[in-house]
Amino acid sequence: MHPTLGIPTKGVSPANPTTWHQKSTAVYSANNEQGHPHRERVPGYLLARERRINSLLKPDLNRQEMDELEDLLHFVEPPHLYKLHAENMALDLDNALGLIDEVEQIHRQRVSDAFAAEQQRWLSTFASVYFIAKQTSGEETMSEQSGVSYVDPGVLDTERQATLKKANDLLKQAFVSGPNLGSLRKDDLTALECFLQISQSASITNLTRQRAAIIRQAGVKFKQELASTDLQRYEQIHRVEQTVRNEWLKSLANTNPEFRYLRPGETPAVPLNLNAPQVLYIPWEMAKVPTLNTPILHESAIPSSGKSYMPCYTTKYVSQTD
Repeated sequence: MHPTLGIPTKGVSPANPTTWHQKSTAVYSANNEQGHPHRERVPGYLLARERRINSLLKPDLNRQEMDELEDLLHFVEPPHLYKLHAENMALDLDNALGLIDEVEQIHRQRVSDAFAAEQQRWLSTFASVYFIAKQTSGEETMSEQSGVSYVDPGVLDTERQATLKKANDLLKQAFVSGPNLGSLRKDDLTALECFLQISQSASITNLTRQRAAIIRQAGVKFKQELASTDLQRYEQIHRVEQTVRNEWLKSLANTNPEFRYLRPGETPAVPLNLNAPQVLYIPWEMAKVPTLNTPILHESAIPSSGKSYMPCYTTKYVSQTD
């Protein structure tokens, strides 16, 4: 039985009982591209991720290795699997915090089962991965060749340049006032809270998860639609969240923090002082400035358990405003 996928149901027969995760895996290095399409220069962080993934495509993974493999492959999953994976992670995180009620537990199990089945089907189609840095859109990200994926090289377009400028302007504005996020306008506060999600500590994000659960379980889209009792709980949690976030930002005051985009396939750099990172990351998926109508919790912005898997593979920070 596979550590997460259970008993495989595809690719097994009495004559050939070997399942996908028991097959030997060929590992392709940057200098061994035989059988693959030609590719131009590939960023170091993509090559590092490619090598690490290929080293994990092997038999008998333990739970930690399987979790790492899932995290590292998430960004190149087919669209339907990507959505299932994101929802499964979100439900697991909420469940760990006791934020899933009995009705939602049934849905959580269905999502978990569907994700495991779809992931098994996808992983059984390739023995190694091969990334090609290429500006793409839509279905062009998926190659017809097994294991080959086109990855956006992370060049900022006009929209992301404007979003990045807005994020850094709001960050500077917050620091001028203390830092005190409460001094920002409501729309600016909403945007900055979203921008900070990928870099802030899990304890802060967990408070956001609590607020999101109140809205979800009330069956509404916005806090203004909550009943008075639920709204009071929501606002109380938000006040605590803002206080904790302000304290965290104060700890960064002497490091001159600045936002930059985290490019597809890139792993956040692990700072020497984990309590005071100089670079704050915006996920690539967050192309536009969040608004009051944007969900308060962006699953794409939640740091995964793989955040610190590859600290030695990160690249030196290069300004993305040039």
